[in-house]
Amino acid sequence: MYEDECRRSLAEEQAKSLAETNDWEHVDRERVHQDWDVLYREIAALLDGGSLPGDQRIQELVRRHFDIVCRFYIPSREAYVGMSLFYAEDEAMRAFHDSYHPGMVEFMGAAIKVFAEQGSGFAPSAGAEASA
Repeated sequence: MYEDECRRSLAEEQAKSLAETNDWEHVDRERVHQDWDVLYREIAALLDGGSLPGDQRIQELVRRHFDIVCRFYIPSREAYVGMSLFYAEDEAMRAFHDSYHPGMVEFMGAAIKVFAEQGSGFAPSAGAEASA
């Protein structure tokens, strides 16, 4: 099943990255959380405006989300979809995301799947590493 493959990819890729980077010690966690906070507030506002997961503006925001994730490690397409499943299936992650908007987890899951299907580049966009 594709979702199981995505969950497995996420677990394997994160474990490998954590082991290689001393638990992501290179990541400025405070900055990451600030950047995610700004991003999720923007997405929540667009959700209230009736935006759809495949809308260009939403996909630009998902690209920003992906670029923030890439500060930790560059996930495969399957691992990135696996991350959206983790958001939905982990109680604390669901609560965190849905604190921005009650439909955030489902919306992000759908938007991440669109991003993965379009597959226009599973590498950080220019400048993403510099802002890490």
